Order: sequence, then C-alpha cells, then structure tokens
Amino acid sequence: MKDLNIKPSTSLDGPAKFHNANRFFPCGRGSYEAAINGFKMMKEVVGYCGVLTVLNKTNFQHLEELFEWVIDNEIFNLDFQLCAKQRNQPDSKLSLSSEEASNVLIRLFNLWFEHDDDRINVRIFSDAIKGV
Repeated sequence: MKDLNIKPSTSLDGPAKFHNANRFFPCGRGSYEAAINGFKMMKEVVGYCGVLTVLNKTNFQHLEELFEWVIDNEIFNLDFQLCAKQRNQPDSKLSLSSEEASNVLIRLFNLWFEHDDDRINVRIFSDAIKGV
C-alpha cells in the first residue's frame, strides 16, 4: 500500500459509546475495538490511515468530546459525513434536521479552526478553503 501510495481509511464515529451505538457485529457486540485497532495497525504499517465519522443523532451534541477523541487518538486525516434527512426519503431516527446539520458544521469548523493544529486535516473544510 505504501509503495503504491494507497491511503486507507476506516469508519469511526467517535469514542466507543458513540461508535458502538450504530456500528456493531451481527451478534450485537460493538465494533469499536476492531475499528480502532485496524486504524492503529494501518497507521503503523502504512504510515497513514484516514477516518470517516458519520455525525448523527447519537453523537452530534458531543462535538467537543468527539474532537478531543480525535486529538487523543492522533487522527490527523478525517472527514465528516452528515446523516441528514434527504428530500423524498423517510425520516431516520439518526437523521439530523437541516438546522441541526448546519449548526454541526459551524461548531465543528470552529473547533477545528480554534485548535490550530496544522497536522489535523478535515477534508470537508480543507477542500472548501482550497476553493476560495
């Protein structure tokens, strides 16, 4: 992977209590430990592993805790996906309203910007800034 410049990533929705609420094995056991161990292994072996975090009703009110978890786990390349209600789609118990989704992005941007650590790349914000 390293020789081919392949940059792996994994899905982690924050600390175990948030991740395991929605990501679990068929037996019902949460998948956090497997996912975080895979992240750490890829970072060690390949030298890189990105993280995609889905923001939903389970974790969106805990952005400060989520961002601290990012820092504590040295997650330097991440992106966020909003679980937002789509037009003409049934509501999901995890979906954020339009207002919640926009507030989440503003709060998250402020956390990232105020932390001021050049090592942390949040793709949704980095891409937007490059386009300015």
